[in-house]
Amino acid sequence: MTEGGTERRLAAIVAIDVAGYSRLMGADEDGTLAALKAHRAVTTPIGERHGGRLVGMAGDGELWEFPSVNEAVLCAVEIQEVMAGRNAGVPERRQMLYRIGINLGDVMIDGDDIYGDGINVAARLETLAEPGSICVSRTVRDNVRDRLDLSFEDQGEVEVKNIARPVRVFRVLPVGEEAPALARAHARWLKYALAAIISVAIVAGGAVWWWRQQSDFGPADRAKTAHALPDKPSIAVLPFTNMSDAPEQEYFADGLTDDLITDLSKISAIFVISRNSVFTYKGRAVMVQQVARELGVRYVLEGSVRRANGNVRINAQLVDAQSGRHLWAERYDRDYKDIFMLQDEVIGKIVSVLAVTLTYNEQTQLARRPTDDLDAYDYYLRAEQRLYGYAISSRADAIGLYEKAIALDPEFAAAHAGIAMAAVDIWRYEYSHSLPGPVARKRAYVAANAALALDPRNARAFSVLGVLRMVEGRYDEAVEAVRLAVSLDPSNSEAYVHLATVLTFAGEHREALGAMETALRLNPKPPLYYFQELGSVLFHNKRYARALEPLKKARAGGIGSLHILAMVLAQLGRIDEAGIQVKELLQRVPFANLAYYRALHQHYRLNRDLEHRLDSLRKAGLPAWPFGYDGRPEDRLDTAALRKLTLGRTWFGRGKDGTPFVQQTSPDNVVAFRNNVSLMTGTAWIEGGMLCVHFPATLVSRKSCSYVFRNPEGAPETGDEYVQVGVGNVLYFSATP
Repeated sequence: MTEGGTERRLAAIVAIDVAGYSRLMGADEDGTLAALKAHRAVTTPIGERHGGRLVGMAGDGELWEFPSVNEAVLCAVEIQEVMAGRNAGVPERRQMLYRIGINLGDVMIDGDDIYGDGINVAARLETLAEPGSICVSRTVRDNVRDRLDLSFEDQGEVEVKNIARPVRVFRVLPVGEEAPALARAHARWLKYALAAIISVAIVAGGAVWWWRQQSDFGPADRAKTAHALPDKPSIAVLPFTNMSDAPEQEYFADGLTDDLITDLSKISAIFVISRNSVFTYKGRAVMVQQVARELGVRYVLEGSVRRANGNVRINAQLVDAQSGRHLWAERYDRDYKDIFMLQDEVIGKIVSVLAVTLTYNEQTQLARRPTDDLDAYDYYLRAEQRLYGYAISSRADAIGLYEKAIALDPEFAAAHAGIAMAAVDIWRYEYSHSLPGPVARKRAYVAANAALALDPRNARAFSVLGVLRMVEGRYDEAVEAVRLAVSLDPSNSEAYVHLATVLTFAGEHREALGAMETALRLNPKPPLYYFQELGSVLFHNKRYARALEPLKKARAGGIGSLHILAMVLAQLGRIDEAGIQVKELLQRVPFANLAYYRALHQHYRLNRDLEHRLDSLRKAGLPAWPFGYDGRPEDRLDTAALRKLTLGRTWFGRGKDGTPFVQQTSPDNVVAFRNNVSLMTGTAWIEGGMLCVHFPATLVSRKSCSYVFRNPEGAPETGDEYVQVGVGNVLYFSATP
């Protein structure tokens, strides 16, 4: 602290404004201001949740200070993702797109005021950002690139107003997006500048690489291991380093790593850490003893790969982190067409060194050649990289690449299983813009069955079938399928997550918790949704206090955990805190309500589990119907009036947000619904004084039932004589014959 109360400190500064704000205000001043306030009601809590402090606001501009540059970048990414969702369906001319600039530098704090060049640079970066994007300084990029799973596009040095030196600008790429050709060319130029050094290392049998890996190596301290070692050989396969001249060959290095993990995980006598955890070390200079301590394993496999001119070179070494000894090291130079034979040799050597005995089925499965078409295999590796991407569109991209692999080799079982996994995710999470729900569900079934027809021991296909059968209420078949998946692939953490999910909805809560704990041991650095799944499993086991920590971690990964955290807090009697979660949930999902969750989770085997969930949400303060609508009983239509109003009639009206709609129901119960963003057809019927509809494209093909009320304030001329209160909307309408 300096004299006069002024404090100087290092801080991450985030500058935000709205692209084209003046144009928006000129077109509709009141509407634009209302929209900005609504957006800020959602984005401001995001900044606060990431530890930010709003230090300035002027018109459409905001200035934030963060003590952590990681949190500043994560906050910006989350805001842009949220804004993309809020802009979906809004006419382009009315969309409100944020531009964000982030800088890390010294600032001076004087009370609530903040000063310094660090702020000026952030403001200039914001003006350089394209609408809907984020630009950061080199200091920010350098601080976060090894800590966050993000990519950056180098936009070069830019002269900016009132800053003495040019600023090196980087654009944060949306998850799954690759840098454009210019950035790849720049990276390639840098690679060529080092070509002589790299080639010397390779020609010398990877001597430089081995020296770097082995220098300062010592045994791991077992007392400091984060997890107890398993009672069988345990191994982590670090991502292989891409030594090719072409940066775009990164997918091949990742694919080789994936294949080795996949093959090793099929061996029941070896404990193998999952892909997600080992890929957190990708691109980082880490010592193997650190990896062993953090992941709780004894052995670490690491290496590099170079693919060029039809040849492939692999350097690999297996290290015993407990003793500090290198158990095995080898360099392989092969024709690319021998890639599967090469992988077999590496797996065989590991099995031999670890003195593991394979069962007959394991020998058969490992000897199975995935495909004879190397071009098909190349498409498969690219598809796998997209499947693990976080962007919503990545599943659809993966399906397209798997299809190209299958076009070249129709008997490529793993590619069929990949389609099944991508399609079931699209169906479960209703990414209908990627693939309509019913189509995705059918694709998942067809692809899973095709994979098993070609390879009856394909664990991924059984895992998908388990999820499909669970949602359909075929509990015994679902449990059988996911248990078979984990028996065939005993180190596959995803299979254990699916097992935990299926067991939860089947009412087997204690076993579900054991499966989830196994998944986290296999994947100790998991994606955030693992913590959401753990929190859900603990909730159903009524281990509420223990569920808090994983659910708080899961919040950083999106909104999915908010309602589960609210349920847990409500059961702990912390009603005010539960209400805060519900308030945030309603800000992010305004239509959230008990009827929606009842329809969405109809696939509980035991009704008491569903009621436990709904009762917890009710205690937390979630409204019974969307937008808190609570009609008067005397205005509600009875069965006869509802049938007369519905069958053979056409409804014209608007939704809660003002979106117009038309719904037509024929006398034989066929219904069609249309608004400006969707067209759905299905079946309608009257049940228990409610209008029930089944649209295969929504609610995972579940029925939804709603009440209809007379609107005391409506009239035929305004088109709002009635109100339909459904699971996801409140519709005001009038009816015509």
